Amino acid sequence: MKKLIAALLALILVSNLALIYFAVENNRLMKQMLENGAPDSGNVSEEIPVKQNSTGNVTELVHVSEDKYLTETNDWIFDFAMKNTTEKPLFIKYLNIIDNGAEDFICDENNHTNIIEDILGPEFRTTPVAPGDILYWRDGHPGEYLNTRTYLFVFTDSEGNEYTFTYDYNLIMEVGGSAVPGVDYSSDSGKDLATIFYDASFSEEVFDGVFWVPARTLGESRYTNGEISNMVSEAPEVKQQKISTLYEALQLYQIGGFCAADDNIRISENGIDWEHHKPGYYAVLTNCGCCATDSNWLNYILKDDYDEVGFIATSQRDGSGHIYNYIKDGEWYYFIDLTHYRTDWVATAPESGNLDEYYRSDFILGNIHRTKSVEKFVSYVQNTFGDPPGLMFKYTAENCLAVDGLKNQSGVTIVYEKNPDVSVEIIFDDPNDSLDFRFEEPPKKRPNWG
Repeated sequence: MKKLIAALLALILVSNLALIYFAVENNRLMKQMLENGAPDSGNVSEEIPVKQNSTGNVTELVHVSEDKYLTETNDWIFDFAMKNTTEKPLFIKYLNIIDNGAEDFICDENNHTNIIEDILGPEFRTTPVAPGDILYWRDGHPGEYLNTRTYLFVFTDSEGNEYTFTYDYNLIMEVGGSAVPGVDYSSDSGKDLATIFYDASFSEEVFDGVFWVPARTLGESRYTNGEISNMVSEAPEVKQQKISTLYEALQLYQIGGFCAADDNIRISENGIDWEHHKPGYYAVLTNCGCCATDSNWLNYILKDDYDEVGFIATSQRDGSGHIYNYIKDGEWYYFIDLTHYRTDWVATAPESGNLDEYYRSDFILGNIHRTKSVEKFVSYVQNTFGDPPGLMFKYTAENCLAVDGLKNQSGVTIVYEKNPDVSVEIIFDDPNDSLDFRFEEPPKKRPNWG
């Protein structure tokens, strides 16, 4: 179950426009909705339209809905229903998605046809929406940068009359959890944390050449938890100077109460919806973020403290992705995913060396592993994950690279920005899937994180 939860979190922390599904429902479902109300989708309340307003030969299929707000972390699912309230079969003409009142994303029979196929199937040009039929829309992740999104559906009948359905979605982004430490460590003279133990010393082989190890394997801590607690309010550059081992970084990360937030920003440029990630300095300053943010956090905090501190970026076959850190110290590579060490969602095993406890945790990404061969760690991931990534990248950089996943007729292409100072190493690429990658000139538009 924990592996499933982690997979779901990975799916939603790195994402582009996620148009999850459409379904055409028959009269039985329509009758059920009219009798029992719209399907429950958390914070969504929707009334089915029963009339339409007509102006000329364009008719608006009227609907009534409450404003939709994104009010807590991971509360990204919303849906609504469209009903053909006319007496004529309707054919979809196009869908226009308007973000922040300005940016148009038009899907018609020539552009982004896969989205319309998700609505009505591959024969959408000749498949009518019968009178009384209902189309359900669900969007799983409308975008971190949005304030509003408008969906404009345009249908036509056999006589060429148009019928529109307009749906407005208003978003308010709020950080879930709290960046304030949940436990008072100010007088704690020890160094142990919830699952991290300072005296832990073990090396358990869990796969050929891959070993589960405790955090202290990468160095001791010079600070008590109380001393780290006094460091929480200091500036990012001061923390970077004072912290020099992974153990100290984990003390700061957990005692400081780093928490989840959906903080990636997407900016469209030259046909690519670039996903930008909060840089390490601001990750430390804001003390919250997604997987890319906490990876940048660790990369910033441990800058120049080991031979290498870098990133492992993975992509699933649907275009979603995840990213975490590796550390090279001498002949060993260490892998750690800080997402699993957040105090608002701990998915790590106690550092006991007990393999029963290890396997009860989200054991691959929820614990620290070391190996002398990156290929062996890749094999561990590929042989153990229920749904292993189709692509795995390794690179060192000041921050995570901007990325996008472009869907096309043959599959999905992962696009990374070119950076002359960054060498991206492909450590796994499944030759049998429809997932590929390419590099494009870096985007000129960047978020103002300050």
